[in-house]
Amino acid sequence: MVYARKKYGPFNSTHEVYGVLQEEVNEFWNLVTGLDPAYEKQRQMLRELRQVAAIAQRAIQELEKNEIKWV
Repeated sequence: MVYARKKYGPFNSTHEVYGVLQEEVNEFWNLVTGLDPAYEKQRQMLRELRQVAAIAQRAIQELEKNEIKWV
């Protein structure tokens, strides 16, 4: 989650969380459909999935504490 805070700063709303998650998922999708060498592709896919998970976990925690606007 340090990654998510460092890269994106504070989330302002659930709309922003969605946008950030969509960006990370799209980066994963680009790897899935790309033509990179298999070994490097696997490492990159894992990195992107970890980023998706970190952002999702951060959003859950911040929403539970009402630190993000529910819009």
